[in-house]
Amino acid sequence: MGESLTLESVPKAVAYLATLAYLGAVTAAALARSSHGASFFRRCARVARIAALVGVMALLARVWVHASLVADGVPDRDTLTLVMFDSRWGGRWQWQFAAALAALALAALRALPRGAWIGPALAALAWAVATPLLGHGASTTWQHLTHAAHLAVAGAWLGTVCVLALASRDGHADLPALGRLIARFSP
Repeated sequence: MGESLTLESVPKAVAYLATLAYLGAVTAAALARSSHGASFFRRCARVARIAALVGVMALLARVWVHASLVADGVPDRDTLTLVMFDSRWGGRWQWQFAAALAALALAALRALPRGAWIGPALAALAWAVATPLLGHGASTTWQHLTHAAHLAVAGAWLGTVCVLALASRDGHADLPALGRLIARFSP
C-alpha cells in the first residue's frame, strides 16, 4: 500500500509544482512593465514553457501509474483506455491534461510582450481550476472552488517569487528595474 501511495504521489506533486511555476511566470509577466525589457519577458516565457512541459509529462506519468495500479503491473492498451476515457477519474484527468496542453501551446510562443499574456493567464486559471478535480477537492463545489483559488493564489505568489529569483541571478539583469518590480509585487 505504501509503495502505491508513493507511486501516485510523486507525479501528482510534480504536476502541482509545475502548475505553481506556470502561474508564477504568467503573474510575473503580467505585473512587469514593458520597461523591464524583452529579456525579462523571455525569461517568463521560458519558465512557463518548462513548467507546462513538466506538467504535461507529470500528468502522463499520473495516468500511467494509475493504470499500472489498476492492472497490477504494466498496463495494456485496454487498461489505459479504461483509465483515461471510461473512468470517472479519467474524465477528470482529461480536463487537467487539456488545460496543461493549452498552457504548453500558449507558452510555446517565444517571448510574449507585456500585453500578450492574456492567453497564458487564461490557461493558467483553467489549469488551476481543473487540478482539484483529481482528488479530495472535487468532493463539493465549495471545496473545489477553495482548492482552485488557493492553488491560483499560491502559484501567483510562490511562482512569481521563483521567477523573480531567477531574474535576479541573470548577470545582465537591470537590478533597479527588478527592485521596482519586487516592490510592485510586494509593497
